[in-house]
Amino acid sequence: MNIFIRIFACTIFISISTLSYSVPAKDLPGISQKNNHRQLVNAAEKPWQILGRVQTELGTHCTGFLVSSRLVITAAHCLWIRKTNHFVNPHSVHFLLGYQRQTYRSAYNVLNIIKSENYKGEGSEKATLDNIHHDWAYLVLNDKKTNQEDFFGFNKDQPYIGMNIYLAGYDQDRQEVLYADQECHVTDILKNNGGKTILAHDCQATYGSSGAPLFTVNKNKEWVITAIQIAAYSDRPGGMAVLLTTPPRD
Repeated sequence: MNIFIRIFACTIFISISTLSYSVPAKDLPGISQKNNHRQLVNAAEKPWQILGRVQTELGTHCTGFLVSSRLVITAAHCLWIRKTNHFVNPHSVHFLLGYQRQTYRSAYNVLNIIKSENYKGEGSEKATLDNIHHDWAYLVLNDKKTNQEDFFGFNKDQPYIGMNIYLAGYDQDRQEVLYADQECHVTDILKNNGGKTILAHDCQATYGSSGAPLFTVNKNKEWVITAIQIAAYSDRPGGMAVLLTTPPRD
């Protein structure tokens, strides 16, 4: 509990993009102006080809990724309307696969949003480890246009401090392109009250990257998905992600 209080009372912002314009990196959580090693990556190349931009008709955007031909995972808070304490209408959400500078490989409408019943909504007072664990949502797409070989499995190996990870998303300061930090690591392994794992990491990512996958390379030299990006530190590079050894479940 002491760890929880120090982290969330002082240093965590939930990383949802609520603005439609870019802002200087120095004003954003989760990244470093002095040591910014994010790089532009090709959204059509492995492993980034499953990523896309999740957009709502309210003008907000986050990142999401395909886990099957018609299912996308993203962060639940990206779809939460704080003023009304409700989720957005599914039909107001769109997924743009491979988005780069206003072009994309495929565009999808969302038919349904499947979220955890235990998610309590977005806001600093709700930034607990328990709520972060439930901060995920499936988007059920209206069509399928991808091949099965495009998808990745979830990491079956236990995470460890120092493990190499890779994070790419549509960060608010570079929201028209896919930016990746490929030089980052797991820095801590936390447990919520239910014993579920939350990963702390030093990947540079900010508003707009929520819902992005954290990749790693397993012992068989295969790309696998380890976690989903949820939150960014306010005072240093890095943030927190929910471990994904299997598809999210309550």
